[in-house]
Amino acid sequence: MRYLRSVATPVDLPSQVECTSNTFAAPVLAGGSLYVDGNDRVTRYNAATGAVIWRKHASAGADGTSLDGLALSVAKGLVLVGQYGCGSVSDPNGYVQAYKASTGALVWSKPISSFGGALDQMVVSGNYVVAAGTSPGGGQVVAVRRLTTGALVWSRVEQSCAPGTVVVIAGLVVSYACSGGERLTANHLASGAVAWSRSGAWVLQRGELNGSTGGHLYATNPSGAVVDLNPVTGKTRHTLQGATTVLAVDGPRAYADCGGPGGCRHRIATGGRAGEAPPDPGPRPGGEAGRGPDPSRRPAPEPGARPGPA
Repeated sequence: MRYLRSVATPVDLPSQVECTSNTFAAPVLAGGSLYVDGNDRVTRYNAATGAVIWRKHASAGADGTSLDGLALSVAKGLVLVGQYGCGSVSDPNGYVQAYKASTGALVWSKPISSFGGALDQMVVSGNYVVAAGTSPGGGQVVAVRRLTTGALVWSRVEQSCAPGTVVVIAGLVVSYACSGGERLTANHLASGAVAWSRSGAWVLQRGELNGSTGGHLYATNPSGAVVDLNPVTGKTRHTLQGATTVLAVDGPRAYADCGGPGGCRHRIATGGRAGEAPPDPGPRPGGEAGRGPDPSRRPAPEPGARPGPA
């Protein structure tokens, strides 16, 4: 691996923009181009030279509100960006926008749903864009739009009770629902029809597709155990012994944090332990050893909380 170059998005003075947090989404490298959504701008760079091919200022709404970047995806000749406004703390407005990858021309721009709402996550799956978020003012929102036109397919708006995150797997949108008691629910991607529901305070971890078994959905159940759910039916297959966080899945193994100095491996077919991963060797130059937060310790969402600059 050889370092080539770096690119930097321009930064405005605080007096020139409404959003002053200067956030950006993870860049996407596709087709020889680098796409970046940062500091209220969406930019396409030539990955080989670093030259700017096109750059657009991200704004939305009748008043042209500036937007902070949250998510970025490139699919079917479009650059999809998930963004949020910073005009309100308790009820921030989320937007999804699509630009032509070739020219940067804006194809469509829509709020997260017809009811508005915050944006915490955007997922592109096939011909659909899934957006989800939660806020005290806007509630718990899940919405699905058509990728090419932005037309709303279906949406669900409820009181806020859980993180605004989703897992899209096996043609289903798995998310948190709040009305009538907190639960984990799966809706068909194309119609919004409910496929299954599990009551209680669940914590979504990750999904993994596998053609031979129909896929795996890992979550922490209300009792605190990490389980493998059948994403099609929602039924529990087995418990991952001793796991607290599923980190990755590769072939017949699931890799997890089991609370010790190293990780552990589990057999996907049974959930049983298949061995231990080497412990963390300790601090490295330029950083500290350790892992990210435990998703089983789910804090209540803070009003207006959003990712900050990297």
